Amino acid sequence: IESVTMKGTIYSNVECSGGDFIDFRSGMTKKFDFLNNTVYNCALNRDLFRMDNASSFSGENTCVLTIENNTFYNIISAEGTTRRVLYVRLASHQIFVNKNIFAETKAIYSNQSATTVTSMGDNNYFNASGLTDSAQKVYDSWSFTTLDPGFADPGNGDFTVTQEDLIFNGIGDPRWLSG
Repeated sequence: IESVTMKGTIYSNVECSGGDFIDFRSGMTKKFDFLNNTVYNCALNRDLFRMDNASSFSGENTCVLTIENNTFYNIISAEGTTRRVLYVRLASHQIFVNKNIFAETKAIYSNQSATTVTSMGDNNYFNASGLTDSAQKVYDSWSFTTLDPGFADPGNGDFTVTQEDLIFNGIGDPRWLSG
């Protein structure tokens, strides 16, 4: 597949039993953009983005994965989890993770030696310490904050951000930043 774009969508209560939230195992896209989305109560005990190194798609092909301006809440929440936001084992890839809010997750970014991140910046992690844990293979060591976004009513799907710095800097799904 040349290109896949998922933009401006709200995903909730996707169980992911037997598969991961975004799951490329036997195929591949050269470009995958995940932009301006809200994902909540999803992949509670699975990985979020999986791209495997299927033998028929390795080598010359490069996948560029961009995850930008999203709000993730209560993803990968099982106790004692080693589930990943990035389970990418393609031979050649570039990953960009910027300006996202991750809240209330037990996820790690990755424990895969094949997963490399090209750019990661201006993300916010609230009750998401596994994503900045230096004991992991991939973690955010770039510029990030750990502010409480002050979501209006996450239990009812309202992720309106009340934290002024996040609003001012445009962190998260834009639909929730207007107040």
